[in-house]
Amino acid sequence: ILSNGMYKSIEHRAVTNEKNSRISVAAFAFPDDEVEVGPVDSMVDDQNRPRMYRNVKYIDYVRQHLSRKMEEGKLHTDFVKLESNY
Repeated sequence: ILSNGMYKSIEHRAVTNEKNSRISVAAFAFPDDEVEVGPVDSMVDDQNRPRMYRNVKYIDYVRQHLSRKMEEGKLHTDFVKLESNY
């Protein structure tokens, strides 16, 4: 949502390697519940990169995300995607 669809996330998969050690770093951001999140202004350009997602309160995003089943994959952003961009 923040990158307006420019940066795609992937499903996390860890592969072990007997020859090289592996380090994973997780980074999390937890804004206040009432903060609205949406595409960052620098990721929106009306001519070349129109807005793909609406703003949503963080708590509403979390509630919707937690109500989904694991097998539904990355569809957790669909509910904030603007219909004109489906």
